[in-house]
Amino acid sequence: MTQKLLSIIGRRATRHTTAKLLSPSKGLKMMRDPQVRASHKLLALGAGILITVGLLAIEFPLEAVVAAIPGLGIALDLFVDGSELLIAPFVIACTLLPRMQAE
Repeated sequence: MTQKLLSIIGRRATRHTTAKLLSPSKGLKMMRDPQVRASHKLLALGAGILITVGLLAIEFPLEAVVAAIPGLGIALDLFVDGSELLIAPFVIACTLLPRMQAE
């Protein structure tokens, strides 16, 4: 009984903590909101770009192996990199913005 009670409490605590910590939907609303300062938006976007560039640098050796595959290797690599460069900074910025904005 005690074990089940602790597991329920743990799940609730984890759910509420994670929801407050990382909230991309709230960040997207904040990106659209004109009351949020532009400097906070640009700072979050800059952090998203830096994190994305760091991830690309880490992935580079694996991507070189994938690009060496004959046929679709290079096309697949370019598609994934392009998508990652366009989408990831904005998603990361939307995730970070609620934590950067003072309530």
